[in-house]
Amino acid sequence: MKLLLNTICTNENCERCEYALVTLTPEFAAWCIGRIASLQAEKESAAGKYIHEKYYFRLDAEFLNHACDVFEPLDTAISDMGEAGIIKLPDDFNPPDALRARAECHQTIIRGDAIAFFCYPQHADCGITTREISLQTLRSVGPPPVTPQPTAHSTTQPQGAPDDNVPHDNRNPRREGPL
Repeated sequence: MKLLLNTICTNENCERCEYALVTLTPEFAAWCIGRIASLQAEKESAAGKYIHEKYYFRLDAEFLNHACDVFEPLDTAISDMGEAGIIKLPDDFNPPDALRARAECHQTIIRGDAIAFFCYPQHADCGITTREISLQTLRSVGPPPVTPQPTAHSTTQPQGAPDDNVPHDNRNPRREGPL
């Protein structure tokens, strides 16, 4: 799922990084849900009562500059965004390189019931924060696909077949001292 988020700038005259594009995969959503649960557990402790949010240096959001009439799908998405400041985009949405903003210090912000993103636009004196993605939206992505883990002993070998990782007799050749 791709989401386009509106941004908030610390400098009202800054016209960079106006939007953020987030690809919300099941793996990333699960990571965020785990971090939110961890933050909530920390907040319940005596030492964590002053913690409101946590920042992780990660590149999870791609910030975009908006130039009118350059990329029609972006103009359409922005007009449909409304007050919420967040809109779901088609999975094949891919803005041109000319709209991709140069930014530094990308961070994922974990809050009690949502996530947001932060960056500094290059060569600017301001910080950019996105609108929040709610915990409900993260849960709607679904669990990450389960990949089968290899077992210690292969099930394709017949019972009693030699295994290259296990000594073949009762004595362990790596053992020191008497048997």
